Amino acid sequence: MTAISIAERKRRLRTFGLGLAAALLLALTLIARTAFNMGRPTQNGSIDQTYLWANSLLWNGDILYHEGVDFPATTGTAVLAVADGKVVDLHEGLANNDHSTTYGNYVLIQHTQQHWDQSNGQGGGLSFVYTMYLHLAYGSVTPVIGSNVIAGSTIALSDSTGRYVTGQHLHFQVVVHPQADRSLVSLEPGTRPRNPELWLSPMTSKGAAIGKITDQYGNPIQNLLVCGLSKNGQLVPIRSYSFPWANQTICYTRTSERQMSRPEPITFMLTSMSQTVPADRQH
Repeated sequence: MTAISIAERKRRLRTFGLGLAAALLLALTLIARTAFNMGRPTQNGSIDQTYLWANSLLWNGDILYHEGVDFPATTGTAVLAVADGKVVDLHEGLANNDHSTTYGNYVLIQHTQQHWDQSNGQGGGLSFVYTMYLHLAYGSVTPVIGSNVIAGSTIALSDSTGRYVTGQHLHFQVVVHPQADRSLVSLEPGTRPRNPELWLSPMTSKGAAIGKITDQYGNPIQNLLVCGLSKNGQLVPIRSYSFPWANQTICYTRTSERQMSRPEPITFMLTSMSQTVPADRQH
């Protein structure tokens, strides 16, 4: 083997090493900027399993679509910020048990980290992440608009203010929007929700199963009953999401090539499985 060929081999190895390092760095950057785990907004952290995200409810002749998840919480339960961010909107003037407005007393936080949003421009882009905390107690909001909050800090106390409330609980919602400093109205929460259970850190010995069911052309199949999944020790059926807005939620496969290319919509979600889920399969 000549000295030239050895030098050429070394050059090629250096080039390959630099290219691989750059690809890994890009993949890690995309992972960090397109998804992150949040804490839970109550100390107990349990979600009401009877009325989950993307479920529907008939209320006085109207069909209501659940665009968040509910945490059972008695009046006075501490409500916690799930991640670092800034309070951009709030209301705390309704008396406890006042049901005259849709959301009741609330806090809206814009978070520090951004997330991939396929509806942001042509081909998608990064958008701001907001979390909504609804049905809060009168005069209980701790921060003011513009205040920075840290993950796990108390921001308010729970109650049952707001319309469509059947009991004491905290309604928690994740929304993405391409613009910063939105109010609850300009946020368009009904058109840009994301499934909170894909964002919340799993509870001890719990995990989440997600899946995509498509036709032969790759289009999500809606309202399909999925059976044989274990939840809390029981086999329970769950339907794939029936509404187009629900299928905006996306997840990413593990390989760097797919990580950098095409996000995948999910069509069903099952949480709080009784068996332990390996760390590399959570979220």
